[in-house]
Amino acid sequence: MGSGAANPGVGERLLRLVDRTGLSVLATQMGKGVVAEGHARSLRSLGIHRPDHAHMALDRADLVVALGYQPNEHPPLAWQQDRNLPVVHVNDSSAKREAGYQPEFEVIGRLESSIDQLADAGLGVATDWTDELRNEIVARLEAEEGPEDCVDPLDVVRVAADLHQPGDVVALDNGVYRIWFARHFPSPDPHALILDNATASMGAGLATATAAARLGRRSLAVVGDGGLLMNVRIWCPSPRHSAGPAPGWHRSTSSGRRWRGGDRDRASCSSTVRSTIASTTPCRRIAP
Repeated sequence: MGSGAANPGVGERLLRLVDRTGLSVLATQMGKGVVAEGHARSLRSLGIHRPDHAHMALDRADLVVALGYQPNEHPPLAWQQDRNLPVVHVNDSSAKREAGYQPEFEVIGRLESSIDQLADAGLGVATDWTDELRNEIVARLEAEEGPEDCVDPLDVVRVAADLHQPGDVVALDNGVYRIWFARHFPSPDPHALILDNATASMGAGLATATAAARLGRRSLAVVGDGGLLMNVRIWCPSPRHSAGPAPGWHRSTSSGRRWRGGDRDRASCSSTVRSTIASTTPCRRIAP
């Protein structure tokens, strides 16, 4: 399930297809939340290119129905590897064929109509292993921990997910933290987590979060220093556009695995993240 499935009106039909057929759903990063990742048929999302929890579903699959997917969202060879799974391409345009993505069939047309017809076609699964696999995937994700002696991106993801309210928007810029959010943030809807992994545009995170705030949404921008400096001038605190304080960390190793918040320990850094997000209120809408 890719970015094309995030268009208005597609999610409801996709849920109907899932409920009728018993098919499991695995999203790309840009398809996260089309089917809420708390749904019983959701197997979460593709995060990294090497073998990962998401690939366990592909190890058991007999067929991939690629809904609204484009290869630039997640390289086909990264999820196909040596599986050579047959693929049915369902989208509003023909498949962009490349190594690892050579669909056996193509269903071209409006996604809403195509999904409705698939739901009425009598599809089903012979063996249902979704519950067992979903429980294993969730358990593996929950068991992951960062280092004990410093704050980790995973701490930020979990606090953001815990404090997320309906209508909130988390907007990501381009950085390694994007993988942490893609793997661990359980998106409840298509607009809860906004990221641009297809074109990987630096500077998009702050602009997207600002736009959401102007529409009255409580928003969180997750950006690196480079992405922030690219367009921080578009966001200037003023009496009519107030914002709370933002905690900051710097990466202490080149691996991107260890993050520190000055001289504070991990517990105090996590507490700062939680209190900052929890105290944030939506900005008043600003006229263009």
